[in-house]
Parts: sequence; structure tokens; C-alpha cells
Amino acid sequence: MAQVTGADAKFVLYEEDIFGQDPSVPDGILMHLSGMSIKGTRGQTASKILPGGTGNRTQKRPTRNKLEVGGGMPTELNAQTLGFLVKHAMGAVATYRPADNATDLITGVTIDHATKACPLGNGTLAFTLTGTTLQWTAQGDTAGTATDVSAGGTFVLPSGTAGYDLTVTVVPGSLPGANQSDTINVIAAYKNRFTFAKLPIGFTMEKDHGPEITGAGRYVRYNGCRINTMSFKLTTDGTEVSVDVLGAKKAPYASALDATPTDYGHTSFEVGDISVLEENGTPLAEGADMSITINNSLDGGQYVLLGGGTRRSIPEGDAGVEVQYSALFEDLDLYNKMINGTDSKLKAAYAVGNGLGTVDNESIVFTLDPISYEEDDTAIEGPGGVVINPKAMAYDGALIIDIFNTIDHSL
Repeated sequence: MAQVTGADAKFVLYEEDIFGQDPSVPDGILMHLSGMSIKGTRGQTASKILPGGTGNRTQKRPTRNKLEVGGGMPTELNAQTLGFLVKHAMGAVATYRPADNATDLITGVTIDHATKACPLGNGTLAFTLTGTTLQWTAQGDTAGTATDVSAGGTFVLPSGTAGYDLTVTVVPGSLPGANQSDTINVIAAYKNRFTFAKLPIGFTMEKDHGPEITGAGRYVRYNGCRINTMSFKLTTDGTEVSVDVLGAKKAPYASALDATPTDYGHTSFEVGDISVLEENGTPLAEGADMSITINNSLDGGQYVLLGGGTRRSIPEGDAGVEVQYSALFEDLDLYNKMINGTDSKLKAAYAVGNGLGTVDNESIVFTLDPISYEEDDTAIEGPGGVVINPKAMAYDGALIIDIFNTIDHSL
């Protein structure tokens, strides 16, 4: 018999509707991972029963303990399947339609997105100087009520039909000095915005050992999986995404839960795809490697007797976010923020093409606002260039991750 190889392995994710159980309607997503160390293990406790005068001083048969399910699911930064994991690391996802200027006559206005229900194609955004208003008309619709934008900020502009809104950000001092009109294209893709909330019920991961194995054991399903930590490492040598999982149950099977899982493909972002790297709104030209880590503080100790000592639940705790990066030491701006424990903000984005979400135009955006820097200093270890290594914590739900692709992750 030929040896099993990792190259033949497949990994499929299923959303659960009841924690710890196979979904009632299996709809698998093929996950593109660089490995999977999720396992189900049972420790043993040595027997304390005495030999009883038999002359045989070896211990009696040990007893098996609770089932511990957990491990890692490493991958690389991508805009295809990563969102399925981000949702289970953060909890909430709101899905919109990307929108972009086909014309750009209304200065001082940035298009954020349209609602998911908004008709695709060209709509009209009109600026009226008298009253300082914006008015939105979606494709094929009538104009909505004009909105006073003189105060600046973010505004949700209605179209004539409820639910066909356009969200924009306005800088009032940059608005035109006369009436203007722009064509806005609502794009056939999705902007998925992930934020912190109560985590989803859980997911089932299925491991396929490949065709060299037949019978029960070719497939192993791990039910009740929840993400404890998720870390994004953005480096000049590529990207790594580390996902640490706790689970509830494990069982071997001879066949897959879904024989034809959906494959959205996988394209890893590379260093040349970095489109934004900012600290406090200013390009971080001296920035180097960066890591962003989510910690959900899962309580993995909720074991029960029935079911063979399995986890009945895996409650989430507070969500913590830590960021660390390195930067060339060129001036005192970042250094003083480290010394003083200053609050600031960070933004990092990768994009291919125009980044608006259609095939070969995907993107991912990390926004951390606010962050609080940890007090630190420099280390000079030789004659070479000196770097600083700022560490910070995001707080008050500061982390937002936007993924632009062709997948509605809110479903």
C-alpha cells in the first residue's frame, strides 16, 4: 500500500446550525490550507489498583480520559476563503456592494459602498451648492431625498426606493463651488465588513486523508469548532495566517459529508500587492513586518460526562487585539509615541487590480482605530541599521476587516 501524503489531503468547512453536530443541510467549502493539525486526543490515567498479592507488580489497564479536540489551520492571506474563517474569529459580517466613481466632478466626496439590494450599474449623485446637499438616484430608480452634508462626515444617502442607499464620506471644505453631478457605478461584487460580536454557533472541519485510504478513517470530522486565536503576519517575504481552534467532537467516516464542496479557489496576496500602509493617516514608509492577532479567550473547560467526556460548549470571552510591527528608526515620531504610550490608528491593505471585488480585483483592508501603544525603547545590537518595534492594543472594537470579493459572507 502507498503511504498517505499531505499533497492528497483535502479540508472542508461546514457551517453548523446546532453546536457540535453535522449541519442538517451539508454545504461544504473547500479550504485552501498549508496544513491542518486539528486532532482529537484522549489522555490516559494510570490505574492505582494494587496487584493484590498476585506477584505481578505491573499496573492494571489505564482508564481513558476526556476528548480534547483542537489544533491549527494555517493558510496565507487571500480574498477567497479567508472570510469564512474571519467571520468565526470576529462574529459579525455586514455585506454591501462596492461602488466607484465613473466620473469625478464632485470633489470632497468619497464613495464608501452601496447597500446589497441596490441595483447594479450606473446611478447618479448630484451636488447642489445651495443648501450644500447630495442626492442619490440608483440605477433605474427615482431620486431620493436630498441630504444636507455641510457638517461633513459619513452619510447614508437614500434613493427613491427604500433600501437602495449609497454611503459616502464628505470633507466639506473640499466640496465644489458650483452644482455638479457624478455617475456612480454599483459593482457586481461584495464588500464584506467583519466586526466583533457574538461568535457564530460553530463549524465542522472535515479532513480527507486521500484516496490511498478506504473505509472509515479516510474522512475525519471535527464538530463544534470555534476559533480561539487568529493571527495575520504581513511580511516582506509573504504572508501567514495562523488559526488556532478548539473543538467538541471527533469521528471517522468512510465518505464525505458533501461529495462536491464549493471551491472558490485561492490566490495568495504578495508583498507587491500592498496598496495601503498608514499610521495615523500618514503613509508608513519606514514600516516593515507587521502582525495582527485576535484572541477570543475561549473557555475550553466545559466538559460533561455524557457523550464520553466531550465539550458541551466552548463559550467565548472578551476579544483582545494586539498589533506589533517593525519600522526603520528614522525620526522621533513613532519613537515618541512608544515612549509616551500615545493613542493612534493603523491601516493596512492588499489589493489586486482595482481592488473592488470582481474576479482578479480582490482586496483586504485592516483598520485599527484606536490603538494604544505600549511603552518601549530601542535596542542597538551592532553597527547596522536600528529598528524600532512598536507594540499596541486595539480597544473598543477597533479592528475592522473589509474583504472585497464575489462571495456574500453574510449568508
